[in-house]
Amino acid sequence: MYIVKRGKLQVVADDGIKIFATLQEGAVFGELSILNIAGSKNGNRRTANVRSVGYTDLFFCFFLLIFLDWVFVLLLWLLVIFWFFF
Repeated sequence: MYIVKRGKLQVVADDGIKIFATLQEGAVFGELSILNIAGSKNGNRRTANVRSVGYTDLFFCFFLLIFLDWVFVLLLWLLVIFWFFF
């Protein structure tokens, strides 16, 4: 998953001609690659291409998401322990 820090990106079709959207500062993309889409014959293959329009800075959030998942699991276990033992 990516967050646009600065610059512009275009979401384009496989042919590179048709532009679906323009992403600017604060936009988020790439989150579909995190999901496990059942029944999809392509698996988690990308659904569109993203290209930069000039210089662009991005935040890459993969490790943040893994950390947040572990925090969620830890909190869930604490809740279960509290529920059964207190």
